[in-house]
Amino acid sequence: TYWYYKWQSREAIFVTKSGKKSRHKYIGKAGSPAFLLAVEMMKSRTKIEGLQQVKHTLELGLEDLVSEATRFIEKSQKQGK
Repeated sequence: TYWYYKWQSREAIFVTKSGKKSRHKYIGKAGSPAFLLAVEMMKSRTKIEGLQQVKHTLELGLEDLVSEATRFIEKSQKQGK
């Protein structure tokens, strides 16, 4: 016996040979070229998701800095009057 591996999604995003959409896509048995390619794709996707999270965190930090700077400038202007 051997194991077949598959991609799985909450939504039907994989297109089958018949053209229908499915929630699963079989990628082959462990060690097969299709399996190894899928592992590389998964590693790439994980890196992309990590970078997206870092970008989001930086954007939130920028919003906070802009907000704080705006408040500081407004406070300084009020005190200067």
